[in-house]
Amino acid sequence: MMLEPFGSEAVLVHLPAEQIISVHSSLTERTLNQPSPGQTRPPWLVESIPAEDTLLIRLAHPSTPDMLRELSEFIAEATATPPASATDNLGSVDIAVHYEGEDIEEVAAACGMSIEHLINAHSHAEYRVAFCGFSPGFAYLKGLPEQLHLPRRATPRTAVPAGSVAIAEHYSAIYPRSSPGGWHLLGFTDEVLFDPTRDTPARLSAGMQVRFVPSRAPMITLSDRTALPSHPHTPAVEIISPGASSLVQDLGRSGWGAAAVSPSGAWDRKSHRLAQRLVGNSEQAAGLECVGGDLQLRALRAITIAITGAPGPVYRRQQGVRTAVDAFTALTLAAGNELIIGAATTGLRRYVALRGGIDTPEILGSRSFDTLSQLGPRPLASLDLIGVQTTPLPIPGIDGVVIEPSAPALETDFWPTPAWASLHSDGHMALAEGTFTVSPNSDRIGVRLNGPALIWEVPPPPTATSRPMVRGAIQLPPDGRPLILGPDHPTTGGYPVIGVLTDPDAAAQWPPGATVRLRPRQ
Repeated sequence: MMLEPFGSEAVLVHLPAEQIISVHSSLTERTLNQPSPGQTRPPWLVESIPAEDTLLIRLAHPSTPDMLRELSEFIAEATATPPASATDNLGSVDIAVHYEGEDIEEVAAACGMSIEHLINAHSHAEYRVAFCGFSPGFAYLKGLPEQLHLPRRATPRTAVPAGSVAIAEHYSAIYPRSSPGGWHLLGFTDEVLFDPTRDTPARLSAGMQVRFVPSRAPMITLSDRTALPSHPHTPAVEIISPGASSLVQDLGRSGWGAAAVSPSGAWDRKSHRLAQRLVGNSEQAAGLECVGGDLQLRALRAITIAITGAPGPVYRRQQGVRTAVDAFTALTLAAGNELIIGAATTGLRRYVALRGGIDTPEILGSRSFDTLSQLGPRPLASLDLIGVQTTPLPIPGIDGVVIEPSAPALETDFWPTPAWASLHSDGHMALAEGTFTVSPNSDRIGVRLNGPALIWEVPPPPTATSRPMVRGAIQLPPDGRPLILGPDHPTTGGYPVIGVLTDPDAAAQWPPGATVRLRPRQ
């Protein structure tokens, strides 16, 4: 066992694959609202996320020596339990499969067998869920017969239908929703693998046994179950224009990482929290995250609003007259007033809080929109109506917060991982000297950096092991250009991680074209 600090908000535990499920199951019991008798929930524990040979422990606060010691003792106790007995009660599932997949003939030929032999080999194997990753409810199933091991397709499909049963490398899997993918498609199932409206949204979870059963029953077309509609009964605000992009965000959804649901939430959490406090909301209340600005809205009744984040102009229009107003303070709009949030002058994201907090249905405990999984209320559009909740908290008795306009922090420290030492020294210098710029293709999933390709002094394995990911992780794809993960990142990934930002939210305010410098902290 080895504990590896993974940024300021997580610890990566390296364990033999057969012990991952045992430890994860034990930790999951501790995160329940009502742990077993004699158990307590450690105050530092948020959740555990299993992967192929590692377990990610998400933390409520930065790790301390006492916390790491307690975690080590807990893992030692959990691994003392024989793996079989630790997973006996995790359940088993039979999945009916229509073996009519687009690639079944090609796979049979590549494996040197008939289609009938292929179906028998795939359906008679005993599978166990190793972990979930890639997208919500996507379970990696171990137990695929060796004669069916094939590399992923050279060219991934842009869209794989929901319910597709597929194989790649040494895994089998089912696509819970339509998404891009490079696996070989053997068939389809009617089973709904992920439904956020269920108490247990993911049908399959780590440690479960799975069996595929050939079926000739009529197929039922599956539809993705993601965002729920929002129809406020008493709207407070109408959207005139959403600008480039305006999303509902709170502090995210915790506790669903093992089902491959990322935390999401406001990217610049300090700005989100400040905006909510200025209008007397709880920090967990939902607000708006606007890329660049240019959001315009109309108050349908008197309401108090605050704008934080990247600096930029803000205007109020009443009776056709536009006047400048301050950000970083509580501003009351009368019914009919319009608010115009101009483009950010530096930085990228602006945050808007409405007193009471935006009222939309919670999905898995959060009102945030996750751009990767499409969970949560859809992006705002013109003519949308927004309702707000009520809050018992008073508005703070301050005029505002003094914020000196400045450029975003483009020089950022990071905690290096062991992979950092395997990178060529030229790459160390390139990151520190500011030879990388933010790509326009960046989004909430990840910030791509343009610049020279970094190369390895000691190359990693050709196929990297899939491991848990965190916000602020610096991945290095095969093209050698760093990718910094944002709040909507996949919960697992196969690219090597060379470091994790000491401030995991730092990249939130990096505009396209900005030059960034990344310095390892010793």
